[in-house]
Amino acid sequence: MQINGYARPTTPLLAKEKNVVSLPDIESEYWFTHESVPYIMTRADHNTKDRAYTERSFIDIFKRAGYHTSWISNQESVPTFIYFMKEADKLTYVNGGKSLYIYDSWLDDDVLPPLDSALTNGKSNCRNLIVIHSIGSHWWYNAHYPKSAARWKPELTSRVITENSRQQFINSYDNTVLYSDSFWHQVRERLRHRNAIVIYLSDHGENLGEDGQYTHANDTKEVRNAACWIWCSDKYKSRYPEKYAALERNAKKKYNTAFLFHSIIDAGDISTPYIDKKYDVFK
Repeated sequence: MQINGYARPTTPLLAKEKNVVSLPDIESEYWFTHESVPYIMTRADHNTKDRAYTERSFIDIFKRAGYHTSWISNQESVPTFIYFMKEADKLTYVNGGKSLYIYDSWLDDDVLPPLDSALTNGKSNCRNLIVIHSIGSHWWYNAHYPKSAARWKPELTSRVITENSRQQFINSYDNTVLYSDSFWHQVRERLRHRNAIVIYLSDHGENLGEDGQYTHANDTKEVRNAACWIWCSDKYKSRYPEKYAALERNAKKKYNTAFLFHSIIDAGDISTPYIDKKYDVFK
């Protein structure tokens, strides 16, 4: 990602944004979605991984605090975390019926209409928690950005990994990040004049030819490094200056993805004994 010092301008809109903090040293506990998401959603940590399958998620806490909760999914549901998806007041599937074995166009812009609906939801002065499970930079990369976002070429030409060059992998992957930057911008635009905060967290990283490894089938330091950034509106920053200041102080620290459960609850200004301060980037 450009905002973390990558030479290519893959996140030009994020780079120009104010009130955004990148956390470049987030370690994912797992390198597969079906294991990583339950871990992220719950109070699980490195020493208590079983909580991912025995406890409810932060969505339940937000509901109990009076939030209207929504889950907008642009990925297929998986048995290990469908339970948490169903905790939300409203569950919306985008591009339903598709799977990672289908290679036609599958874009995150399709999330925007249900996001607009979730932000209105027919209620005035309603506090919202919205979980967006985007398709992002998943394999097959070429399906997850439009032709207009194909800035770097040559792109991948074969779904057989060994039939492509490493540079083709990098080019197609970087194109997905460039497109995601545009998608993230459109999300922020919808929240810019609200009291709002966006926490973006990848469930794992990706190998792009390091030591001959590709995608995320093996446990490597690249796959363990999850992308993360946090943005807040001017209203949010004005209302919670101490949280934003703490975030800036903590940005370069190393965190496990377990941080999300505790940090998002604090970001929502919810008081609960379930917050562990050592995982809270807003403390």
